[in-house]
Amino acid sequence: MAGERHENSFFFLPTFSRNELSGSIPHQIDSLTKLTYLNLAGNKLSGSIPHQIGSLTKLTYLDVSHNQLTSSIPHKIGTLRELNSLNLSSNYLTGSIPSSLGCLTELTSLNLHRNQINGSIPQEIGYMKDLVYLNLDNSFISGKIPSQLINLKRLKRLGLSNNSLSGKVPPFITYNCNSTINLSYNDHLEDFDGKLAFEDILLATEDFDIKYCIGSGGYGSVYRALLPTGKVVAVKKLHGSE
Repeated sequence: MAGERHENSFFFLPTFSRNELSGSIPHQIDSLTKLTYLNLAGNKLSGSIPHQIGSLTKLTYLDVSHNQLTSSIPHKIGTLRELNSLNLSSNYLTGSIPSSLGCLTELTSLNLHRNQINGSIPQEIGYMKDLVYLNLDNSFISGKIPSQLINLKRLKRLGLSNNSLSGKVPPFITYNCNSTINLSYNDHLEDFDGKLAFEDILLATEDFDIKYCIGSGGYGSVYRALLPTGKVVAVKKLHGSE
């Protein structure tokens, strides 16, 4: 690997995404203590994310998505307190979301979708007050949506679809007009008035009829839904589910 050196450490590594790299992420990565940017996305990396990655405390960007990584998210990742963007999506990560992620208070984007993560959403995520993008779609996350998410005032995109969430949807989510929220395909999510939120959306959009579509992109289409409560929400339906 080549990059800019300073005191025998890298500030920045060239992007190694989509290079068909295989094998595991070496534990010796902890020697790159001045590294600020690391992109290993779209390779064939396997094994676990080494806990030594917690030594890279200068990192502001970490992307290891679209690999074949397994095991749980290391608790030590919570020491990367200068991170702005963390993307671990599209792997085979298991276990629960570590509460230590709540220490990443500079984070604006957290993407964990398409893994095999289970357990509940840790309430500590509510400490990430700068978070704009939160995607936990397509895993096995269960339990209730924590009320602490009300602290995420800057949130523009919340993805919790295709999980096993249950219980009542907190009112602040239902009344958040500034965010695109996807709660579809969960177990028994109920709106704050006791009605099934997803069933309300299906009725309001006539099973996602095209006439309610207000936009589309690379990942899905956005529909306008007028709920029985009088609340208008924008709901994204992923292309794979259409």
